[in-house]
Amino acid sequence: MNWNPPAELPDEDYPLLLTTGRNLFQYHGGSMTRRVAPIEAHAGEPYVELSPEDAQALGLRQGQVVRVSSRRGSVELRARISRGAQKGVVFLPMHYREACVNVLTNDALDAYAKTPELKACAVRIEALPQRGRRRRGK
Repeated sequence: MNWNPPAELPDEDYPLLLTTGRNLFQYHGGSMTRRVAPIEAHAGEPYVELSPEDAQALGLRQGQVVRVSSRRGSVELRARISRGAQKGVVFLPMHYREACVNVLTNDALDAYAKTPELKACAVRIEALPQRGRRRRGK
């Protein structure tokens, strides 16, 4: 079987490729891990991870609130700039209902598995006006 590219690739309007996945500290939708104070203290906020090169090109700073948009929707969250991120590819974990990544993803079906392509799509990122940090309630 040959590799097939994602159904939606970056273009002029949506120049970055989004990939979704998990982070080390949260589990699935967070129904249990999001209730554990030490985990929330360490990994309790959604983020988009991007390369220093992409952050510089977009004029973004570490921790800045951004909007990530696809052809299907948008989410607002903080930017996490990482040397581990590949230029042109951004990562968004799937654990946070406050920034539900599946609002962005493509439900085009894989030709062989017949499952939705929820792991990759084209997105753009824009900075939002600076605002104070939200306080998390219990």
